[in-house]
Parts: sequence; structure tokens; C-alpha cells
Amino acid sequence: MSLIKDLFKEIRPYQWYKNLVIFLPIVFVGKLFVIQDLLKVVLGFIALCLISSGNYVINDLIDVKADRLHPIKRNRPIASGRLSKSCGICLGCFAFVGGALIGFSFGGLFFYSCLALIIIGLLYSVWLKGEPFLDIILIGLKFVIRAISGAFIINVEISPWLILGIFFFALFLASTKRYGDIVLLEKEAKQHKKVLGFYNKTLALSFMNISTSILIVFYSLYIFMGQKNKLIYTLPSAVYCIFRYYFLSLSSPAKASAVERALFDKKLLIGMVITGLILLVVLYG
Repeated sequence: MSLIKDLFKEIRPYQWYKNLVIFLPIVFVGKLFVIQDLLKVVLGFIALCLISSGNYVINDLIDVKADRLHPIKRNRPIASGRLSKSCGICLGCFAFVGGALIGFSFGGLFFYSCLALIIIGLLYSVWLKGEPFLDIILIGLKFVIRAISGAFIINVEISPWLILGIFFFALFLASTKRYGDIVLLEKEAKQHKKVLGFYNKTLALSFMNISTSILIVFYSLYIFMGQKNKLIYTLPSAVYCIFRYYFLSLSSPAKASAVERALFDKKLLIGMVITGLILLVVLYG
């Protein structure tokens, strides 16, 4: 049972929330309640979750020494030694193959999206995560691929608003994570991640401010220029969620370093639920 628990912990299901962006196309084109299309997107979500888990495992195998210096990541199954490297390799390959097979069953551009996520994830883990600025840009790129794969799977047109919106949203999350890592790890930041040696609190905070401003401005422009004028009712709660997360990132470095911890903040969660409900009423009511 302890092995099963460690295997489950290693694939990080608590980080699968990143793949929820695959549902954005079906929501905004008004097909959320078309069962056939919804089932396709759900299967696509499972495929992306498996691929994400494969990337997490490979990343942990590569960063095992650095993770042991992190106050939180040192407790991960591979970093702590509870899970062997050979077992981790098998787990990662199984997750990749499972996700790729589901993607192959759909074929077309969705399958290529799955392959792109695997390749970019491997390149990021092995090499590119050590490149300053490029590291957070690649995080944004992976979010965009996840989002547009939702359009590929139900064969709808990809909106440029979707691409830009998700990209800036991902930059917002990535910049807050970098800030949290720097504050939380302090002098040991560079030892944990090479790229953190290029960042400092001032630079990371600047990225947070820039990405926050762009995200709010972009969403406002989308409401007034993207033929979604009724979404103006979501603006107050959406801006509140952004400000609340920004506040949590500054006040609690541990939450900024791990986004999933911030998502359990009651006020942020309530704001997200209210925004989601307003969105559904506006689009489908």
C-alpha cells in the first residue's frame, strides 16, 4: 500500500489542474452540454494528465539532487528515496505511452499536440529550464498547447484571444512561482535551480507586476473587442481572483512556489466559483 501511495503521489494528480484549460474551447463555443463532444474533451483531459505526469516523473529523476535541498520537494517519493529510479523510469514511460495512445486514437492535430507536450517537456527538463526568461516562456507555450488541443479534439476554430489569453495567464502563474521560489529558498535558490541564479526578488516582482497588468488589460479587451460583451459581468470577480492570488504570492512564498496550495484559499476559491457560475449563465443562460 505504501508503494501504491508513493506511485500515486509521484504522478502529482494535484497538479492536473493545469490541463483544465483544454475545456476552454468547448465552453466558449457553446458546446459544453453536447455530450459527444464533452466526452471527447474528457478523454483528451485524461491524455494530457498522463503526459503531464510522465514529465513530472522524468523531471524528478533529473532533479533528484536539487530537490533534496528544497524544504518541500525533498519529501517527494524519488527525492526521499522511497521510490527507486528504475521504478520511476517505468512509471514515466507508462504515463507517456498511455497519454500518447489516447492521443493517437483521436489522431490529427490533437495527437501532434500530445507529442509536442512530451517533447517540449523533455527538452524543458533536460536543458531549457536552465535558460532564464525562456523557462517561463516555455511554461506559457505548454499552457497554450493544452488549450488549443481542446479545439483540435472537437474540430472548432482556434481564437487568437484564446492563445494570447492563456499565454499571459501562464506567464502570470510562472512569474509568481519564480518569486515564491526565490523568497522561500533564499541563498539556496541557485543550488536548487540553476535558473534561479539569474533572477532576484526585484526582477521576479517586476515580472509579476507586468504579467498581472497585461492579464487584466487583455481580459478587458477581450470582453469589449472579442464579441463577448456579456462577459463584462465576470470582470469584477475575475479581477478579484487575480488580485487575491497576487496578494497570496506576496504574503506566502510557499503558496506562490506551489500554485495548488494557493487554490485552497477559501476566498480565492469562492471568487473562482462565482466567476465560473457567472460565465456559464452568461454563455448558456
